[in-house]
Amino acid sequence: MVFLLSFGAVNLGHSQITVNGNQTATVLAQKLVGAGVTISNPILTCDPTANGTFTVTTSNLGLDSGIILTSGTAQTTGLVNGANGPASAMPATSFSPGLGDVDLTALALNTSFDACVLEFDFVPLGDTVKFDYVFASAEYQSFTCSSFGDVFGFFISGPAITGPFTGSSKNIALVPGGNCPVGVNTINGSTANPCGPVTAPCAPPNNALFTNNIAGTTVAYNGFTHVLTAISAVTPCVPHHLKLAVADASDHTLDSGVWIKAGSLSSNAISFTPISNLLNPYPYIVEGCASGFVKVTRPVGGPLPYTINYQVGGVASYPADYAVTTIPPGSPFGQVIIPAGDTVAYVVFTALQDGINEPDEEIKIYQLAPCTGGIIDSVSLFISDSIKMHIITPDTTVCREDSVHILVSGSDSLIYNWTPTTNINNSTIKEPMVSPNFTTDYIVCASLPLSGCAPKCDTIKISINQPPTVSIGNDSIVCMGMSIPFNPTITPSQPYTYTWSINGVGSLSSTTTLNTTATFNNTGNSQIILHVEPQALGCQGDDTMNVLVLPNDITLFNGDTTVCQGSTVQITVGGHPLFSYNWFPATYLNNPSIDNPLSIPDSSITYTVVANFPGCNPMTKSFSIDVQPVPVINAGADREMCDYDTVQLHVDVEPKWYTNYLYSWAPSADLNDGTIQKPVFSGHTNTNFQVIVSTPIGCADTDLVLVTVFPTEFATVTPATSTICPRDSVQFTAVGGVSYVYTPGLYVTDSVISNPMGKPLSTTTYTVYSTSALGCIDTDLVEIAVAPDGVLDAGEDVTLYPGEMTEFMPSGNCSFFTWFPDYHLTDKSLKNPIATPPLTTKYFVTGQTEFGCPANDSLTVFVSPETILDLPNAFSPGSGTSINDELRIIKRGIATLNYFKIFNRWGQVIFSTTDIERGWNGQFNGVPQNMGTYVYLIDATTSTGKRFYKQGNVTLIR
Repeated sequence: MVFLLSFGAVNLGHSQITVNGNQTATVLAQKLVGAGVTISNPILTCDPTANGTFTVTTSNLGLDSGIILTSGTAQTTGLVNGANGPASAMPATSFSPGLGDVDLTALALNTSFDACVLEFDFVPLGDTVKFDYVFASAEYQSFTCSSFGDVFGFFISGPAITGPFTGSSKNIALVPGGNCPVGVNTINGSTANPCGPVTAPCAPPNNALFTNNIAGTTVAYNGFTHVLTAISAVTPCVPHHLKLAVADASDHTLDSGVWIKAGSLSSNAISFTPISNLLNPYPYIVEGCASGFVKVTRPVGGPLPYTINYQVGGVASYPADYAVTTIPPGSPFGQVIIPAGDTVAYVVFTALQDGINEPDEEIKIYQLAPCTGGIIDSVSLFISDSIKMHIITPDTTVCREDSVHILVSGSDSLIYNWTPTTNINNSTIKEPMVSPNFTTDYIVCASLPLSGCAPKCDTIKISINQPPTVSIGNDSIVCMGMSIPFNPTITPSQPYTYTWSINGVGSLSSTTTLNTTATFNNTGNSQIILHVEPQALGCQGDDTMNVLVLPNDITLFNGDTTVCQGSTVQITVGGHPLFSYNWFPATYLNNPSIDNPLSIPDSSITYTVVANFPGCNPMTKSFSIDVQPVPVINAGADREMCDYDTVQLHVDVEPKWYTNYLYSWAPSADLNDGTIQKPVFSGHTNTNFQVIVSTPIGCADTDLVLVTVFPTEFATVTPATSTICPRDSVQFTAVGGVSYVYTPGLYVTDSVISNPMGKPLSTTTYTVYSTSALGCIDTDLVEIAVAPDGVLDAGEDVTLYPGEMTEFMPSGNCSFFTWFPDYHLTDKSLKNPIATPPLTTKYFVTGQTEFGCPANDSLTVFVSPETILDLPNAFSPGSGTSINDELRIIKRGIATLNYFKIFNRWGQVIFSTTDIERGWNGQFNGVPQNMGTYVYLIDATTSTGKRFYKQGNVTLIR
């Protein structure tokens, strides 16, 4: 494969290299442009899939971004592998038509295929142009040193360039150090000599510039070169042409590619570097002595001298403040010439002594563009009145025998001398270590050898302090809320700084003065530390006091309490173990001098405890014990009652002087109040009551009382309810009692016997009182309802015409019916039977209400043998929802219509039908007719054969 480097762009996202394929010539060419180069007229001859731009995240490729030109696929997409991806995964690609390139064919000495070519014009600012690239191929390793070895070319043409390729161009894709073209057989991992058809001086192959990528994960080619640089001499400021190309050689089978670094196409931009033996931190020169330089460098030595133009500026003025010469000498002011074959020249700046004390003055040296004369870069030198040197470390105080590392600002090229030379690790270095035993002034003088510059001196004072002895007092115990004033003792007497700190509880009135006060508003442990430092760092002294802060109060866990007489009360106090305790009075206490005594009080009492600790205020707490009696109770004898009666219960309590007893009766469901001394019981079953009388804290006694309830549901009266018709009577029967009373006694044969007869005129509720042998009364209610008389109306007499029937519609309050005679009826027991008698018939009906109260009536059904027909004299057709919307023949019986016709006032038939059920809707041909009088004719035959003919007028109303 052969390739010519041409700029293209591909977008490919795979692994750690992203390729964006199918780019334009402009995008590819602009991607390469760096400093000192302008391009124009880019042309791309390449399959769209074979070019792209790339960005590297992580890879062994050696480039971070740029363009790729290939003889295959650049971007990995879906299942198609491109140049980015795991090694050995790149398929062979053959394009259509897959043309080669004439220069690549000449370079490979073999036919080229699938060429990808990017070419453009460019103008360089310098006399050299270069760019960085990596050549990669799928023919590594299998076809290394074979006749199929791929090769590529970068062909440059322009003034003073001569070569064997198109337009006298030459190939600059060369193995470093010679004229061998870069290819599979010139850079690889083989030790064969020669490597395939390659001969000396291109054999043996270069192994040092080869990367074996068999196990690679980000580049699909099995091998590629290290980053190489293509470079060529050019003529500044005039157009040149560059052709970048790659192609398969000999066949289409395996592909190669070239990766070219973004922004690396640059012309040798001249670099200006300020140089001086004096830095602080920038390079400077000194009036009347040390000179400085601007080093002017080009990347590659050319066959001709190279002139660089510059101009000066800044605060310093030429020639008043400085003189300018060049190395090599002879260049006029504003120019410096790099000799032929060389890469470096110098501009020399010498500051002039003016005897004026003034700040540093800047000399600004501007590099001018070779083509346009515009400023493209600048550097600075500074002019100083003297050597710049001073001691950075301030005057310092240290402990005796401590060391100080003295820091100095000044150029390393200066010679330094320190005095005195005692207790210093090296008196001739820039930044020595000193360890004086007493306060000492150290002087350093810096000079620049052979410069003629006066030395510069500076001084630092190192003062010595002694470590102090500190005492703030002994450990202490205090109570919360107390303070400790501190007046420390510190020796020897010398200036100090004080730092107080406190760990744990407490606070300090000051942390930076000699005397302070510690205040303790919380209990716990506290550690007070005084840190004393003289002016010397690390020469400190410390002392510590530990303070135990006791509470200034105690906790009495007993609140005011109430107990039963004879109970034991455990008294509990929370306080520090160092406290002492005294209880007043000592009555009923087992020990009045401990924190948690026992009391067995017989009567109510108030106790006071006093806790003490030396130096602390006494701590006092009190509480009261209310002693309540244990009651003795009697609920009395058992009780008897009738159901639905009530009985009052009562419990007697001793001692009676105590008035705060609590009462609890159980069960309490049938009591008016189960929490009083004398509740009322109204239950219905025998109940055994437990009564508990207690004081508010539970000093209690219990008793039982039984209440027996005699039943009152013992009698039965029948019937309980009954309904009779007017003027009927009912027989009462009562059982279960020994005597009875019926109320009201009206319409009852005897109100005090068990089985009287009742004959009420209207609905009546009787109350029956039955008395048992125990004297309990049972009450029953008996309701006798008197139903209304039966009411029945059979309805009006009716007339039937041929083919008709009638449904009887009786009214009244009856629920059951019997019709007579029952012939030609659908059902004689129905309320609404249908009758179809052939002859006039009179029907009788007998009815009963739901309570059996009877009623009777009758009606006659007349039967007419002849049909009747007729027609209304007016109608009002409208929306179709009224019975007058159509003009119809009124028919009773059976008839056949011969015709029914309607005429308007001009004799026109506007409606005609032979369907006796059909009517006229007031329209003709779908058009509503005007309001007015119309003529009709009817001709029909009845079921008996009788002709019916009628004519007349009918009025249409709207």
